[in-house]
Amino acid sequence: MLFLVVTGLCMACGSSATYQVVTDKTYPKAVNQPIQQKLFLIDAQKVPDAKLIDYINKRKWEQFDAKIGYVEDGPTRILLRSIRLLNEKKYLASYQMIAKFPGDGLDCQALILKTDCLHALKADSVDVRARYQQAFDCTSNETVKAIAKTRFRLVNYGR
Repeated sequence: MLFLVVTGLCMACGSSATYQVVTDKTYPKAVNQPIQQKLFLIDAQKVPDAKLIDYINKRKWEQFDAKIGYVEDGPTRILLRSIRLLNEKKYLASYQMIAKFPGDGLDCQALILKTDCLHALKADSVDVRARYQQAFDCTSNETVKAIAKTRFRLVNYGR
């Protein structure tokens, strides 16, 4: 019986993505989960269907691919596609996609995503702590600041 419970828990853990997309509305719940995911904040108004966020968080790529074209905001679409690649552990492809990112209100999060990719690729020449600090400093959005601070903590302390 214990084996079934442990197996069920492991299956539940494996079904969600390591990198989660949240909105202002879902952030408080996500940040208070016992197992902290790496979060990205998306403006819910720029995503025409809230299910798209669920698809990325639950790794439902076929449904995600069918809906991503409906996101009219180019930077949001690029960020979501890059997060998908990050969740698939395609770090170089994710980095290359986000490197094309146009400068706008999401560029602090683009910096977080680029840094996540470089950290996963074990780019020794990059000071990931300094890059997360730079992302923290470049935004006035308190939620994005908290996300950058959490990444910094995860790199430094592993939790």
